[in-house]
Amino acid sequence: MQIQPDLSLTDRQARATTLEVGYLRPVLEALPPLWRTAVDVGAHRGDVTAALASMRFRVLAVEPHPMVADRLEQRFGRLIEQGVVRVARCAASDQSRAEADLYVGSTTTVSSLEWEWTTLGFPAEFQQRGSIRVPTARVDELLRDFTSERLGFLKVDVEGHEHAALRGCFSRGAMRRPAVVMFEAFSKFPAAAEQCLNYLSHQGYGVFDIFVRVGSELHAVERFKGAVLPETWRSRQGTLFYANVIAYHPAAVECCPIPDPAEFLARHRAAENRSARSAA
Repeated sequence: MQIQPDLSLTDRQARATTLEVGYLRPVLEALPPLWRTAVDVGAHRGDVTAALASMRFRVLAVEPHPMVADRLEQRFGRLIEQGVVRVARCAASDQSRAEADLYVGSTTTVSSLEWEWTTLGFPAEFQQRGSIRVPTARVDELLRDFTSERLGFLKVDVEGHEHAALRGCFSRGAMRRPAVVMFEAFSKFPAAAEQCLNYLSHQGYGVFDIFVRVGSELHAVERFKGAVLPETWRSRQGTLFYANVIAYHPAAVECCPIPDPAEFLARHRAAENRSARSAA
């Protein structure tokens, strides 16, 4: 079956959203056939799902907001019919068959299960706060109904609810550890970031990369080991930023080419400089 890359990946927002997936391409494309499944928790526009599908992954896209889930089903209609993509219309958490309040901000793509995230994290986005009741589900249960294969890639971007979502993957021991896990963290909540790092460390992950961004601009990429936030994070105290943290399972490190963060950052900055000169 031939899967064509999604044309929307050519726009600037999609390129920014999928930067880390592009960085991980050598790892993901080298994974054995039985690891060619991914879960996109907090699928939002679906740009990461599209990038993974273009690399011949089957993708479970988890999205609780009904309107956003509708758009995902429209965007991936053909791939859903082919069994390549499935949209799970629920919030990933550590409880299944329950409901929770999803707080919705000024745009339909800004939402969170965490009240503190809306009030301390991005208060401007939630000045006109609404909420809707959404079902919650554990990822290990969703995955059991989607595939019996081992996950190659797990992305978790749920605006402050990352630790609960990760617990819904691993706390029962029913789901085998993915080759690569990526979760989002926010500078205002370093304790939450370290909580996720500690949790993944206890699941056997020991090698991490961190991508630090201010807005959409990439500021730093660093490899580190252990469950302590690295210097790249600590040196930016007082700056508002968010980060994507990538965790590699030892099995992935042994079998796949792990990218070099310094080399990638140098190439990225060179490309950005060329683009800026062309636009001038």
